[in-house]
Amino acid sequence: MKAVAAKYLGALIFVAGLGLIAYLVFRFGLEPIGRAWTALGWHGLAIVVAAHLPVAAILGAAWWVIGHGTAHARLHKFIWGRLVRDSAAEVLPFSQVGGYVLGARALSLSGVDGFTAAITTVVDLIIELAAKLPYIVIGLFLLAWLKPESDLFVPVAGGVLVSVALLAAAIMLKDRTRGVLERMAVRLGARWPALGLGDEKKTLQTVGRVFENGHGAVSGFALHLAAWLLGALELWIALHLMGQDVSFAEAIVIDSLFTGLRTLAFFVPGAVGIQEAGYVLLCGMFGIGAPVAIAFSFIRRARDFLIGGPVLLLWQTQEGRRSLVRRTRPAVTP
Repeated sequence: MKAVAAKYLGALIFVAGLGLIAYLVFRFGLEPIGRAWTALGWHGLAIVVAAHLPVAAILGAAWWVIGHGTAHARLHKFIWGRLVRDSAAEVLPFSQVGGYVLGARALSLSGVDGFTAAITTVVDLIIELAAKLPYIVIGLFLLAWLKPESDLFVPVAGGVLVSVALLAAAIMLKDRTRGVLERMAVRLGARWPALGLGDEKKTLQTVGRVFENGHGAVSGFALHLAAWLLGALELWIALHLMGQDVSFAEAIVIDSLFTGLRTLAFFVPGAVGIQEAGYVLLCGMFGIGAPVAIAFSFIRRARDFLIGGPVLLLWQTQEGRRSLVRRTRPAVTP
């Protein structure tokens, strides 16, 4: 019953987000938005897509260092798993949580132990959330320097302080944090049997091994932070290709605060409406017009589809081949 209610609530929020996009397009005009899009051009879109691929690779590497040392844990496999995870989350708006499951599934299909794939996914998610905090703090410092009169500084700073306090508590209560992680892993295995986490004892052993990998956690944290900064460079490139005179520091402010906004709006499928309104608000602080901000949001969605579509097709082919092998494999008789 709860699952059905959550599904309908998600659909309602999604429709509301589409309504917000329609309002923004009507409010600021389809023609100015179209002009901003054409200023980038198809060659510019190709550059934006290419600029995002290193970000995805670094995020995959951040996942890999957590599971490094386990059997068949190769870097390219974790990059592929990360691409599947993000593609599912962006292209399939109702599968935000499912994206993590599909990413772990893709990793296990490439030969990595299913326990390692699932547990490192959960740990990577926690580290990723933690790494967003210093990135947002960097954005806040730059905002205070560039726009000290901004009304956004106080509420965002308050949210960061609360998040830092929660993170510090999680670090100090290490054993309890590990217990929460163990329960999450067991529930993950019970809800998604395809991950192969039926052996609860082995699941808990894997949690212990991954949780004690302090070097992997620190390296993953640093790589996530590097990926966010590279994402700001991607935004800076895109806005310059659209004819906007924006500094890299301003790009960091826009991207970091949007990262925080999108994290808070995790319950909105695909951040529909939130992404467009967020860019209008944040870009407006630096004199970037709303049509350009909306066009950039659409360009970002086009980038996600251009990368995510082929990735999901390849992943589906991989799944199909595995199913075919299972059906055609002869039964073993005792």
